Amino acid sequence: MNKKIIYAIIAIIIIIIVVVVCVGLRGKTPGFGEEINFSHTGNLVINNPGLEPGQWYFIYEAPGAPALKVKLSFSGSTACKNEMQQTLACSEIEVQGARVAIQGHEDDGVVSVQIMNVSE
Repeated sequence: MNKKIIYAIIAIIIIIIVVVVCVGLRGKTPGFGEEINFSHTGNLVINNPGLEPGQWYFIYEAPGAPALKVKLSFSGSTACKNEMQQTLACSEIEVQGARVAIQGHEDDGVVSVQIMNVSE
């Protein structure tokens, strides 16, 4: 009988952990841990006058606000895809002026890129 109680307690603890983890991930992209709050199409730029040298930027437009820019931050979990949705190394897409669609998490003017798709 003691073993049944111990197994029941272990099962309850496991269920509680699973529920806490699932509730904590609600509204987030699996594998990235941050909500997508940035989704735009625009152009990649690097080493443009007035911008930080060696830093990739994304230039895009929004209604009533042309030529907006944000810094881009890439990680090992960034998914980069071509127009046929084939996964590529991000370095194959990171070309000055490339037209891309970016999805990620923006915080204080920097977008942590989760998905970057070449758009044509």
